[in-house]
Amino acid sequence: MLQLFLVLHVLAAIIAFGPSAVFAVIGAMAAKEPMHSNFAARLSERLETRLVIPFALTMPITGVLLIYYAQLDLTLPSSRWLVGGIVLYVIALTYAIVVQTPAAKKMVELTAAAGAAAAAARANLPAAGGPPAAPPGPPPELIATGQKLQRGGMILGVLVILIVTLMVSKPSF
Repeated sequence: MLQLFLVLHVLAAIIAFGPSAVFAVIGAMAAKEPMHSNFAARLSERLETRLVIPFALTMPITGVLLIYYAQLDLTLPSSRWLVGGIVLYVIALTYAIVVQTPAAKKMVELTAAAGAAAAAARANLPAAGGPPAAPPGPPPELIATGQKLQRGGMILGVLVILIVTLMVSKPSF
């Protein structure tokens, strides 16, 4: 049973955190091609709400089963690596649900509104012979939300790296 739960735990980690590794690439491409920013925001938000969070929520279940079947005593100094990993995991999951998910939903709304505003601006062509209208820049709220998502992604990336490092190396301290 231990091996089964270990496989399920690792598969859930791969499915949960694998897609999140590409969020930065999607965001950078959206910044360079604003006409696709709403699609990029919807894609990232969908990956987060349909893969990352649901699979991340299964990991405590398989983790508790692993602890039980491996008969680990979390009060022993030799288990500090696991306790540290669990604490970091709770912090990461809480941050992802409380901060990142609402910000991702907000980005979807903002990019949809920005796309509609850009389309309206393009429809309002200048008079014949007149200079073309300057394209409007992104709204400040969109930029701030993008920066918030970027910062959060970096924080979560570091937390995942720390958790994986603890789980693989099992250091004694």
